[in-house]
Amino acid sequence: MNEETPRSTPIADWYQHYIDQMKARWAGNTLVKAQLEADRFATFVGDRPLTPLIVADYQAAQHARSKSQWTVKSALEWVQKFLQWAEDMEFLEKHRFARIIKIPNRPLVRPKMFTHVQYEALKDESEGTVWYYAIVMAYRIGTRYSDTAMMKWESINLERCYVQFVPWKSRRSGREACCPFEYGGDLHKILLELNKTRHPDPMWSQYVCPDMAMNYPQFGPNDAQRRLRHEFKRLCRKVGAEDLSFHRLRNSFISRLVNTGTSTTMGGQLTGLVNSQIFNQYAVPDLDALRKAVDNMSKED
Repeated sequence: MNEETPRSTPIADWYQHYIDQMKARWAGNTLVKAQLEADRFATFVGDRPLTPLIVADYQAAQHARSKSQWTVKSALEWVQKFLQWAEDMEFLEKHRFARIIKIPNRPLVRPKMFTHVQYEALKDESEGTVWYYAIVMAYRIGTRYSDTAMMKWESINLERCYVQFVPWKSRRSGREACCPFEYGGDLHKILLELNKTRHPDPMWSQYVCPDMAMNYPQFGPNDAQRRLRHEFKRLCRKVGAEDLSFHRLRNSFISRLVNTGTSTTMGGQLTGLVNSQIFNQYAVPDLDALRKAVDNMSKED
């Protein structure tokens, strides 16, 4: 173990060093969340030497702070990752701290999503703005906001109508997503239009939507990004979907895959999701799809 012990090194300094090492791998929103949980844990520990009892007390405090299983799970996951890092760096004695944290099971929550009617209404309201492209892209091929904003032309084949890219969230693994889109459909049309009006600057001309790429928050939200988000919420309110976020367009895409009988293996290839468990968490089969499955079974009987 290092000569420098928990009694002489403030926990806040360790946590900040951990974040500084990791932030190049994280998206902007992830960095913001990590910093929030770092500040919360460092404040709880204060100037006290870190002990297993303090870690256990912090865990109990998070359960008392929130009744939301998601909130508790997120808070404890960040602290557990940090403690594991501190043990690996030999700031802390191995197998004494990180193992104390018990992460709650992932809560089973039915994801919300946009209906096709709401999607069409969003398109109408957003026409002429950057959100028109973003809404169509996310709904038709299930991209996250980060992938939608940072999408490059090198990933798009306009002749054969498919998009092949490494999602920003899984860039460390290099796992690709490959998703075809309809020839002559709304996504094909908007991509053809954007291709004709590429940005004159050589750097920005490689992005499908330079206005979104320029404002994508690499290290936390900026003012331009906040304005964009506010504009999307305004569009949602107009179509009666004020409780939905941009990510729900991805939920809608994956749910439609499930409802049409797409296997989890093929769904993973289309979306870049790494395992069937994650795919199934997004999937929300509707009543008609479930009824069809039962009817097919009855026919076999």
